[in-house]
Amino acid sequence: MKDLNQVSRRQFLAWSVGAASLAVGASTAVITTPGSARAAEEIRLPLPYIDFVIDPEMVRQCAFNHYFNGGCMHGAASGLMQAFKEVYEGENTGWDLLPLGMYKYGSGGVAGWGTLCGILNGCMAVLNLIGLHGELGDHLMSWYSTTLFPTANCDGFVATTGQEAIPDEDVRAHTVSESPLCHISISKWCKAAGVSVADTSKSGIRYKDDRCSKICADTAAKTAELINEYADNHQILEPFATPAQYVGCLDCHSGRKDQVGKMDCLGCHVPEHVVKVGSEHPGKGKRRL
Repeated sequence: MKDLNQVSRRQFLAWSVGAASLAVGASTAVITTPGSARAAEEIRLPLPYIDFVIDPEMVRQCAFNHYFNGGCMHGAASGLMQAFKEVYEGENTGWDLLPLGMYKYGSGGVAGWGTLCGILNGCMAVLNLIGLHGELGDHLMSWYSTTLFPTANCDGFVATTGQEAIPDEDVRAHTVSESPLCHISISKWCKAAGVSVADTSKSGIRYKDDRCSKICADTAAKTAELINEYADNHQILEPFATPAQYVGCLDCHSGRKDQVGKMDCLGCHVPEHVVKVGSEHPGKGKRRL
Protein backbone atom coordinates (compact mmCIF):
# COMPACT_ATOMS: atom_id res chain seq x y z
CA MET A 1 0.00 0.00 0.00
CA LYS A 2 1.26 3.47 -0.82
CA ASP A 3 2.37 5.78 1.95
CA LEU A 4 -0.47 8.34 2.23
CA ASN A 5 2.14 11.07 2.57
CA GLN A 6 3.21 10.32 -0.99
CA VAL A 7 -0.30 10.48 -2.46
CA SER A 8 -1.06 13.55 -4.56
CA ARG A 9 -4.28 15.51 -4.16
CA ARG A 10 -5.40 14.38 -7.63
CA GLN A 11 -4.83 10.71 -6.71
CA PHE A 12 -6.70 11.16 -3.45
CA LEU A 13 -9.69 12.65 -5.26
CA ALA A 14 -9.66 9.84 -7.80
CA TRP A 15 -9.73 7.24 -5.02
CA SER A 16 -12.65 9.02 -3.36
CA VAL A 17 -15.28 8.37 -6.06
CA GLY A 18 -16.94 5.52 -4.20
CA ALA A 19 -17.07 7.48 -0.96
CA ALA A 20 -18.85 10.52 -2.35
CA SER A 21 -21.77 11.49 -0.16
CA LEU A 22 -25.19 12.01 -1.74
CA ALA A 23 -27.27 13.48 1.07
CA VAL A 24 -30.23 15.84 0.77
CA GLY A 25 -30.12 19.51 1.66
CA ALA A 26 -27.18 21.83 1.42
CA SER A 27 -24.76 18.91 1.31
CA THR A 28 -22.12 18.45 -1.34
CA ALA A 29 -20.90 15.35 -3.13
CA VAL A 30 -17.51 15.26 -4.86
CA ILE A 31 -17.70 13.36 -8.13
CA THR A 32 -14.48 12.76 -10.06
CA THR A 33 -14.33 12.21 -13.78
CA PRO A 34 -10.78 10.99 -14.54
CA GLY A 35 -9.27 12.21 -17.79
CA SER A 36 -11.67 15.09 -18.22
CA ALA A 37 -11.25 18.82 -17.66
CA ARG A 38 -13.80 18.54 -14.88
CA ALA A 39 -11.57 16.41 -12.68
CA ALA A 40 -13.51 17.21 -9.53
CA GLU A 41 -16.92 18.84 -9.47
CA GLU A 42 -19.23 19.74 -6.65
CA ILE A 43 -22.79 18.49 -6.85
CA ARG A 44 -25.08 20.31 -4.50
CA LEU A 45 -28.28 18.56 -3.57
CA PRO A 46 -31.13 18.79 -4.16
CA LEU A 47 -30.65 18.80 -7.92
CA PRO A 48 -33.02 20.96 -10.03
CA TYR A 49 -36.30 19.52 -11.26
CA ILE A 50 -38.81 22.37 -11.61
CA ASP A 51 -37.56 24.10 -14.77
CA PHE A 52 -38.88 21.44 -17.14
CA VAL A 53 -41.64 18.86 -17.37
CA ILE A 54 -40.25 15.37 -17.84
CA ASP A 55 -42.15 13.08 -20.19
CA PRO A 56 -43.59 10.04 -18.32
CA GLU A 57 -43.86 8.06 -21.55
CA MET A 58 -40.21 8.66 -22.35
CA VAL A 59 -39.35 7.59 -18.80
CA ARG A 60 -41.48 4.45 -19.19
CA GLN A 61 -39.65 3.36 -22.34
CA CYS A 62 -36.21 4.24 -20.96
CA ALA A 63 -36.82 2.36 -17.72
CA PHE A 64 -38.00 -0.68 -19.69
CA ASN A 65 -34.82 -0.58 -21.77
CA HIS A 66 -32.49 -0.09 -18.81
CA TYR A 67 -34.09 -2.95 -16.86
CA PHE A 68 -32.50 -5.44 -19.26
CA ASN A 69 -29.07 -3.82 -18.85
CA GLY A 70 -28.79 -3.95 -15.08
CA GLY A 71 -31.95 -5.00 -13.29
CA CYS A 72 -34.92 -3.34 -11.66
CA MET A 73 -33.34 -0.63 -9.49
CA HIS A 74 -31.00 0.36 -12.30
CA GLY A 75 -33.89 0.46 -14.76
CA ALA A 76 -36.17 2.62 -12.64
CA ALA A 77 -33.49 5.07 -11.52
CA SER A 78 -31.83 5.31 -14.92
CA GLY A 79 -35.11 5.91 -16.73
CA LEU A 80 -35.73 8.96 -14.55
CA MET A 81 -32.11 10.13 -14.49
CA GLN A 82 -31.83 9.93 -18.27
CA ALA A 83 -34.88 12.17 -18.60
CA PHE A 84 -33.32 14.79 -16.32
CA LYS A 85 -29.98 14.49 -18.09
CA GLU A 86 -31.66 15.26 -21.41
CA VAL A 87 -33.76 18.22 -20.27
CA TYR A 88 -30.79 19.79 -18.47
CA GLU A 89 -28.24 18.89 -21.16
CA GLY A 90 -25.37 21.38 -21.34
CA GLU A 91 -26.41 23.31 -18.23
CA ASN A 92 -23.86 21.85 -15.76
CA THR A 93 -26.51 21.30 -13.11
CA GLY A 94 -24.95 18.13 -11.75
CA TRP A 95 -27.26 15.73 -13.56
CA ASP A 96 -24.64 15.32 -16.26
CA LEU A 97 -22.09 14.00 -13.78
CA LEU A 98 -24.15 11.20 -12.27
CA PRO A 99 -23.43 7.76 -13.82
CA LEU A 100 -26.48 5.74 -14.82
CA GLY A 101 -24.97 2.53 -13.45
CA MET A 102 -24.78 3.66 -9.84
CA TYR A 103 -27.92 1.80 -8.73
CA LYS A 104 -27.35 -1.69 -10.10
CA TYR A 105 -26.84 -3.08 -6.59
CA GLY A 106 -30.58 -3.03 -5.82
CA SER A 107 -31.70 -5.75 -8.21
CA GLY A 108 -33.80 -8.44 -6.59
CA GLY A 109 -34.42 -6.46 -3.44
CA VAL A 110 -30.75 -5.48 -2.90
CA ALA A 111 -28.24 -8.11 -4.07
CA GLY A 112 -31.05 -10.65 -4.47
CA TRP A 113 -32.12 -10.53 -0.79
CA GLY A 114 -35.78 -9.83 -1.59
CA THR A 115 -36.07 -6.76 0.65
CA LEU A 116 -37.42 -3.42 -0.65
CA CYS A 117 -38.32 -3.84 -4.32
CA GLY A 118 -35.47 -2.43 -6.39
CA ILE A 119 -37.99 -0.57 -8.54
CA LEU A 120 -39.18 1.44 -5.55
CA ASN A 121 -35.61 1.77 -4.30
CA GLY A 122 -34.50 3.27 -7.62
CA CYS A 123 -37.41 5.71 -7.85
CA MET A 124 -36.94 6.77 -4.23
CA ALA A 125 -33.22 7.30 -4.88
CA VAL A 126 -34.03 9.81 -7.62
CA LEU A 127 -36.67 11.48 -5.44
CA ASN A 128 -33.93 11.83 -2.84
CA LEU A 129 -31.66 13.53 -5.38
CA ILE A 130 -34.28 16.24 -5.89
CA GLY A 131 -35.28 16.42 -2.23
CA LEU A 132 -38.79 15.00 -2.60
CA HIS A 133 -38.52 11.53 -1.08
CA GLY A 134 -40.36 12.75 2.02
CA GLU A 135 -43.09 14.57 0.11
CA LEU A 136 -43.80 11.90 -2.50
CA GLY A 137 -42.46 8.68 -1.00
CA ASP A 138 -45.66 7.59 0.77
CA HIS A 139 -47.72 8.13 -2.37
CA LEU A 140 -45.37 6.08 -4.52
CA MET A 141 -44.99 3.22 -2.04
CA SER A 142 -48.76 3.00 -1.55
CA TRP A 143 -49.47 3.18 -5.30
CA TYR A 144 -47.04 0.34 -6.00
CA SER A 145 -48.49 -1.81 -3.22
CA THR A 146 -52.12 -1.40 -4.35
CA THR A 147 -51.84 -1.48 -8.17
CA LEU A 148 -52.75 -4.51 -10.26
CA PHE A 149 -49.56 -5.50 -12.09
CA PRO A 150 -48.45 -5.92 -14.78
CA THR A 151 -50.42 -3.42 -16.86
CA ALA A 152 -50.86 -3.18 -20.62
CA ASN A 153 -48.91 0.10 -20.80
CA CYS A 154 -45.84 -1.60 -22.24
CA ASP A 155 -47.59 -3.61 -24.94
CA GLY A 156 -45.50 -3.38 -28.10
CA PHE A 157 -42.32 -2.40 -26.26
CA VAL A 158 -39.08 -3.93 -27.50
CA ALA A 159 -35.98 -3.30 -25.40
CA THR A 160 -32.75 -2.16 -27.00
CA THR A 161 -31.35 -5.56 -26.03
CA GLY A 162 -34.06 -7.30 -28.07
CA GLN A 163 -36.52 -8.48 -25.40
CA GLU A 164 -40.12 -7.97 -26.50
CA ALA A 165 -42.87 -7.40 -23.97
CA ILE A 166 -45.41 -10.22 -23.79
CA PRO A 167 -48.84 -8.83 -24.85
CA ASP A 168 -51.05 -8.24 -21.84
CA GLU A 169 -53.66 -10.69 -23.12
CA ASP A 170 -51.01 -13.44 -22.92
CA VAL A 171 -49.69 -12.53 -19.46
CA ARG A 172 -50.01 -15.47 -17.05
CA ALA A 173 -51.40 -13.50 -14.08
CA HIS A 174 -52.09 -10.03 -12.69
CA THR A 175 -51.72 -9.48 -8.96
CA VAL A 176 -51.67 -6.76 -6.31
CA SER A 177 -48.58 -7.15 -4.14
CA GLU A 178 -50.06 -5.44 -1.05
CA SER A 179 -46.42 -4.99 -0.07
CA PRO A 180 -43.35 -3.01 -1.17
CA LEU A 181 -41.13 -6.05 -0.60
CA CYS A 182 -39.57 -7.83 -3.55
CA HIS A 183 -39.94 -11.26 -1.91
CA ILE A 184 -43.70 -10.91 -1.44
CA SER A 185 -44.36 -9.14 -4.72
CA ILE A 186 -42.62 -11.74 -6.88
CA SER A 187 -43.64 -14.83 -4.88
CA LYS A 188 -47.30 -13.84 -4.91
CA TRP A 189 -47.25 -13.33 -8.66
CA CYS A 190 -45.33 -16.54 -9.40
CA LYS A 191 -47.87 -18.54 -7.42
CA ALA A 192 -50.80 -16.95 -9.26
CA ALA A 193 -49.08 -17.41 -12.64
CA GLY A 194 -48.00 -20.98 -11.93
CA VAL A 195 -44.38 -20.32 -12.91
CA SER A 196 -40.97 -20.21 -11.30
CA VAL A 197 -38.63 -17.23 -11.55
CA ALA A 198 -36.62 -19.19 -14.14
CA ASP A 199 -39.46 -20.23 -16.48
CA THR A 200 -39.42 -18.67 -19.94
CA SER A 201 -41.96 -17.90 -22.63
CA LYS A 202 -41.85 -19.32 -26.15
CA SER A 203 -40.01 -16.16 -27.22
CA GLY A 204 -37.29 -16.86 -24.65
CA ILE A 205 -38.00 -14.10 -22.12
CA ARG A 206 -38.35 -15.09 -18.48
CA TYR A 207 -41.92 -14.54 -17.33
CA LYS A 208 -40.56 -12.90 -14.16
CA ASP A 209 -38.46 -10.46 -16.21
CA ASP A 210 -41.41 -9.60 -18.43
CA ARG A 211 -43.47 -8.77 -15.34
CA CYS A 212 -40.76 -6.86 -13.48
CA SER A 213 -39.63 -4.86 -16.51
CA LYS A 214 -43.20 -3.64 -17.00
CA ILE A 215 -43.60 -2.73 -13.33
CA CYS A 216 -40.22 -0.98 -13.50
CA ALA A 217 -41.40 1.06 -16.47
CA ASP A 218 -44.80 1.90 -14.98
CA THR A 219 -43.46 2.87 -11.56
CA ALA A 220 -40.77 5.11 -13.04
CA ALA A 221 -43.45 6.76 -15.19
CA LYS A 222 -45.69 7.21 -12.15
CA THR A 223 -42.78 8.84 -10.33
CA ALA A 224 -42.35 11.26 -13.24
CA GLU A 225 -46.05 12.12 -13.02
CA LEU A 226 -45.78 12.79 -9.29
CA ILE A 227 -42.72 14.99 -9.79
CA ASN A 228 -44.49 16.98 -12.52
CA GLU A 229 -47.58 17.45 -10.39
CA TYR A 230 -45.57 18.58 -7.39
CA ALA A 231 -43.48 20.97 -9.48
CA ASP A 232 -46.63 22.43 -11.02
CA ASN A 233 -48.51 22.94 -7.74
CA HIS A 234 -45.54 23.77 -5.53
CA GLN A 235 -47.21 22.04 -2.63
CA ILE A 236 -47.39 18.67 -0.93
CA LEU A 237 -50.02 16.37 -2.32
CA GLU A 238 -52.91 15.17 -0.18
CA PRO A 239 -51.37 13.49 2.89
CA PHE A 240 -51.03 9.72 2.80
CA ALA A 241 -53.63 7.94 4.92
CA THR A 242 -53.20 4.39 6.21
CA PRO A 243 -55.90 2.16 4.63
CA ALA A 244 -58.80 1.34 6.95
CA GLN A 245 -58.05 -2.38 6.51
CA TYR A 246 -55.12 -2.21 8.91
CA VAL A 247 -55.11 1.28 10.42
CA GLY A 248 -56.06 -0.19 13.80
CA CYS A 249 -52.95 -2.33 13.82
CA LEU A 250 -50.64 0.64 13.27
CA ASP A 251 -52.53 2.91 15.67
CA CYS A 252 -51.90 0.44 18.46
CA HIS A 253 -48.41 -0.76 17.67
CA SER A 254 -47.03 2.61 16.65
CA GLY A 255 -48.33 3.99 19.93
CA ARG A 256 -46.57 1.22 21.81
CA LYS A 257 -43.47 1.96 19.70
CA ASP A 258 -42.75 -1.71 19.10
CA GLN A 259 -42.70 -1.53 15.30
CA VAL A 260 -41.59 0.69 12.43
CA GLY A 261 -43.51 0.57 9.17
CA LYS A 262 -46.52 1.66 7.13
CA MET A 263 -47.16 -1.40 4.98
CA ASP A 264 -50.14 -3.75 5.16
CA CYS A 265 -49.71 -5.84 8.32
CA LEU A 266 -52.16 -8.53 7.21
CA GLY A 267 -49.94 -9.89 4.47
CA CYS A 268 -47.77 -11.56 7.11
CA HIS A 269 -49.72 -11.38 10.38
CA VAL A 270 -52.94 -13.35 10.00
CA PRO A 271 -55.67 -13.67 12.66
CA GLU A 272 -54.76 -17.18 13.79
CA HIS A 273 -51.24 -15.99 14.64
CA VAL A 274 -52.07 -12.99 16.81
CA VAL A 275 -51.48 -14.78 20.10
CA LYS A 276 -48.04 -15.91 18.95
CA VAL A 277 -46.85 -12.47 17.84
CA GLY A 278 -48.52 -10.36 20.51
CA SER A 279 -49.37 -11.65 23.97
CA GLU A 280 -51.29 -8.48 24.78
CA HIS A 281 -54.04 -9.30 22.30
CA PRO A 282 -57.38 -10.09 23.93
CA GLY A 283 -57.70 -13.48 22.31
CA LYS A 284 -57.08 -15.62 19.26
CA GLY A 285 -58.73 -14.16 16.21
CA LYS A 286 -60.42 -11.33 18.07
CA ARG A 287 -57.95 -8.72 16.92
CA ARG A 288 -55.96 -8.75 13.72
CA LEU A 289 -52.28 -7.90 13.96
